[in-house]
Amino acid sequence: MAKVSCSNIEIDDNPVALLLVFPVSNLVLCKEYNVRQDLRKAGHFIAALLPWKVVGIKARAHRLFRDQYDGTHDTPRPGKMESIVMAGQGHIVRKDPSYHRDLSVLGFPKWLYDEMSESRYCIWNKDGDGSPSELGFETRALIHVLNEHRATNKGLKADVDFVFVHVGAIKTLGQLPALMERRMKRLDIQFVTYGTHHTIPPARWGIRQIYPAGKHR
Repeated sequence: MAKVSCSNIEIDDNPVALLLVFPVSNLVLCKEYNVRQDLRKAGHFIAALLPWKVVGIKARAHRLFRDQYDGTHDTPRPGKMESIVMAGQGHIVRKDPSYHRDLSVLGFPKWLYDEMSESRYCIWNKDGDGSPSELGFETRALIHVLNEHRATNKGLKADVDFVFVHVGAIKTLGQLPALMERRMKRLDIQFVTYGTHHTIPPARWGIRQIYPAGKHR
């Protein structure tokens, strides 16, 4: 009763929507998707159909970026949300709607979106989202976004600017090669979590900085 089912909906091998199924006891998702009170009956499940592609006025009105105070965080928001316009990136959305989907699913904050262009990175997802040989959906989405920004995956042993850690893999992060050495020698390396996991409270899902010794957010 505490888990969420997530399924892709495809037509002619093209992804068109995401189907979420969750129990009414999940108050966070009930609030997020405006589930009516008369539907919130004990023991029932809610199905939410989320289209991947948003066009026309809806696309312009749909907020793309989320900041560090968005979602289920209890921290007060400091002011107006980041711009909903992807400056200079509209052509990518029109050409590849899945790019918009991946940004939205991961909940990219604008500060990270702006900084990761042509950066060097590695991804740690052990026991969190798939495996090194068969990546999970959230890790593939992250790579898709990073590739669009010409960021380079340097692997787990090379010098990098960003270390992306799936929230479900935090428990194995100590196995990352040279973790302590990286933190001691390169205070500017940014460790950033992403994704969701059933072992992690929803309030801790998504993109957050950890070990923020260099650049503070």
